[in-house]
Amino acid sequence: MVEMFSRSPAAQLVDDLKRLRRGQGATLEAVQGCTRLVGHLIPDSQVALTFIEKWCSEHNQELDEQGRPVAKLDQRYALANAFALNSPASPGADLTERRRSLAEALGVSTRTVINYEDQAIIELAAAILEKADKPIPIEALAKMSAQKGPPSGKRFRLTAPTALQESVDKERDLLSKISQSLEEASELEDRIKDIETEIDTLMAAQWKLYEKNSEIQDRVSKWYDELDQLRSRRRT
Repeated sequence: MVEMFSRSPAAQLVDDLKRLRRGQGATLEAVQGCTRLVGHLIPDSQVALTFIEKWCSEHNQELDEQGRPVAKLDQRYALANAFALNSPASPGADLTERRRSLAEALGVSTRTVINYEDQAIIELAAAILEKADKPIPIEALAKMSAQKGPPSGKRFRLTAPTALQESVDKERDLLSKISQSLEEASELEDRIKDIETEIDTLMAAQWKLYEKNSEIQDRVSKWYDELDQLRSRRRT
C-alpha cells in the first residue's frame, strides 16, 4: 500500500487524457478505460472519442500556393499526433516514435512537441468540462493538474499508483532488452566456437598436406639422385 494525495476530479480528467496518449493512442478501448472521462463527464465512450477527434482536428491549418495543407505545429496538432489521430509516423507506431516523427517533420525538438501536447490537454480538459456543464477556467485547471500536494488535506490509499506502475513497466522493458541482448551474445559465442573449430580442422588438414608434400619432395629428390647415378653409369 502506498499513500497518495487525493486529486480533484478535474485533475483526474487531465490524468486520464495524458494516459490516453500511450500505446496506440486514443482508441475506443483506451477511451473506455478513462474512468473520470467516461461515465462521470461524458456518458458514452464513443461520444467521448468523437468529441476528442473533432476537437483535435480543429487546429490552425495553413495552405500553400497550390492549396495543399501545410504541416504546422500547434497544440491541437501535437495532441492529435500523440493520440495517433493524425500522425506522420507509420501505422502502429508507439508514442515515442510518433513524437520523434512529428519533431523531425517540423524541425523542432521532442521536448517542444511534448510541451505543446501538455498545453493542449489542459485546453481539451477545459472543453470537456464545459461540455459537461462543469466549466473551470483554463488557468485554474492548469494549476490543479500541476498540484503536487493535497488540495483539501485528504489522503487515500492506492494499491497500484500510476507512477509506480510506469516505473515497473520501464523496468520490465529494460529487462526484456537485456534478455534479448544476452540471447544475442550467446548466439555470437556459439558462432565464434564453431568458427574456431572449423579453423582447427582446416589447420590440421593443412598440416597433413604439408607432411604429404614433404614426403613427395623427399621421394622426388631420391629419384633425381638415382637418375643421376644411372646416367653416370651409362656414360662409363
